[in-house]
Amino acid sequence: MALFTIGAVLWRAGQHAHTRTPPSRALPIAAVKLLLHPLLVLGLGLAAQALGLPLSDFALQVIVLVAALPSASNVAMLAERWGADSGRVAAIIMSSTVAAFVSFTAIATAYGMAPH
Repeated sequence: MALFTIGAVLWRAGQHAHTRTPPSRALPIAAVKLLLHPLLVLGLGLAAQALGLPLSDFALQVIVLVAALPSASNVAMLAERWGADSGRVAAIIMSSTVAAFVSFTAIATAYGMAPH
């Protein structure tokens, strides 16, 4: 069901796009979402642990992995609702979803999670 919903949202956003979005306008944002965002969350989590806040290593691992997930499809609905460039948003969602297969696996592997 979730894949159908994502596909429907992306298709609908594509129908409202007046121009094609070149990859050069979508890929940098997807890279920030998939690489910089988890690094920022990791840095903030490590700082919280250094300050003595009760954040376990497992909880930090979970929030970093959640931060490493691709952009959610509800972003396209919000873009459409608020009149943003829904074509560009759809391209960002699609590129971050495709790239997340590599980046999420790399981040999970860095945490020592091996595929079975």
